Amino acid sequence: MAPEHGHPSRALRIGSLLVFCLLLMPCITVPVPAGVPPPEYRASVMLPYLDGVNQSVRINVSETREPLPEFPDLSRYNVSRTFLDTRTGDHYACEAWYFTDRHELSAGSASIKSWMASRGELSDTTIDLLPELEQYSKNPWYAGYYLGLNYSVLKIPVTEFRSNATSGYLIVLPNHSYIAYYGRAGSYRAGENFSFQKILMASSVPPNLGGEFGHSLPHMPEHSSASPSLSPLDWLLVLLLFGFGIVVFGYLLPGMRLP
Repeated sequence: MAPEHGHPSRALRIGSLLVFCLLLMPCITVPVPAGVPPPEYRASVMLPYLDGVNQSVRINVSETREPLPEFPDLSRYNVSRTFLDTRTGDHYACEAWYFTDRHELSAGSASIKSWMASRGELSDTTIDLLPELEQYSKNPWYAGYYLGLNYSVLKIPVTEFRSNATSGYLIVLPNHSYIAYYGRAGSYRAGENFSFQKILMASSVPPNLGGEFGHSLPHMPEHSSASPSLSPLDWLLVLLLFGFGIVVFGYLLPGMRLP
């Protein structure tokens, strides 16, 4: 039997409802908090963010595609990046690993330290990143935060690695489930102070330092990693789609008619 005049067919009703649902899905998925990205994106937090470094340093640094040290496979969630300091011609490598299991992180820390010990010299030490934050950060908020709490130094425990292939710092953040390495390619130079490695670290890890090393450092304020919210235009789109949905439902659903 042909459908009554003025009433859409069942197929048209179902199709219209599916189209409406597809239009609404982007609005439902937009407000996912960015502060908790999936594991495959977490490791990149530890890579240097050169846009956060002031121009006097940034102008002399370029990203390259140089080969990395052949570190052991610590985690499937790992990222890397290489840089060139055009003033000196030195190449630098940064690699970071993220772990979803504390036992895997502990095993990964032991594995990379064993790998390093078999290829060079290791020593546990502490470094002070506050001078780099004050001097090189384009946004002095991080340095101001620690200075405002009367921390004259920002001491971070690291493992210093010296070898014929690369030399730099290994940092383990167990509370945040990260391991990261910041190093220069090439043999260790006597008296090297690893200043550029500190700059790379200062451009990446400060938000993760709060509360990481016992009671010596406080947590960063919550607003330092705010999650995005819907813009007024997004909300207007949501309201328009809901209004459109009411009209569609009133016209298409059986037993419901608009006046």
